[in-house]
Amino acid sequence: MENLVDSLNLSHSVQFLGMLSHEEVQREMEASDIFLSPNLAARNGDREGIPNTIKEAMATGLPVVSTYHAGIPELVIDGKSGFLVPEKDIDGLVDRLGYLIAHPELWEKLGSRGREVVEEKFDLFKQVRKLEKIYRSLLN
Repeated sequence: MENLVDSLNLSHSVQFLGMLSHEEVQREMEASDIFLSPNLAARNGDREGIPNTIKEAMATGLPVVSTYHAGIPELVIDGKSGFLVPEKDIDGLVDRLGYLIAHPELWEKLGSRGREVVEEKFDLFKQVRKLEKIYRSLLN
């Protein structure tokens, strides 16, 4: 990747941060405006489910641009909490990213909705309460 960035003369615009602690990742997300996660299936067909990085970005309030990959559409609601494009659709990623860059007034709206989705679907205490309710209904 670094060689590609160099060959495209983008080293002034692209940084490779390497391994970061959780706190450092959080600081980087808080300093960001948009989260791009172009996920795709591995050559052997493996998929990763719902990436934690997307959940973390949404919890931070970042609008997300990602792909229709595995469980991501369960989390990122296209046009409401971010944007989704088909896997390997580079033009689509560029289009959606460019659209967001050109419309900063959408960042807070999409980011807030994304945070709501994460709080609703992935809050540990809410999930435990839902599970308790299911167990109680089965026991009665």
